Amino acid sequence: MDEKYQEYFSKQIVDKWSLMDYDNWLIKNFDHNQPVKSHRKFYSILTDILVDSKNANLLLKNPKILKIIHEAPEKWKKEEKKRKHKKKKNDDLDDKERALSLKERELDLKEREISLREREVKLRNEL
Repeated sequence: MDEKYQEYFSKQIVDKWSLMDYDNWLIKNFDHNQPVKSHRKFYSILTDILVDSKNANLLLKNPKILKIIHEAPEKWKKEEKKRKHKKKKNDDLDDKERALSLKERELDLKEREISLREREVKLRNEL
């Protein structure tokens, strides 16, 4: 019975596969058509075509590969958190460096002001 349904996919071009077209084809080729059942068939056959079920079953049977596939997103999330944490630390260090350099500049300006005042005082004393 499945072979009759699969005829649609073998005769049609991939770009023209659609549920509406499939319904029209079923009406022409089958006497008794049940839309719900035929739609399920359409999607199950389409899924089998798009996803090679043999390879998918092999992956499911091999727990090591399945575990790797399952843990990969978690591993990426952990690595992303580490990168963000490092970036945050670096940003904090950069902020501290900026703050220290601003303090240095302020101290340099204060030293200049003090030296200018000392010169002014010396000049006043000399006069």
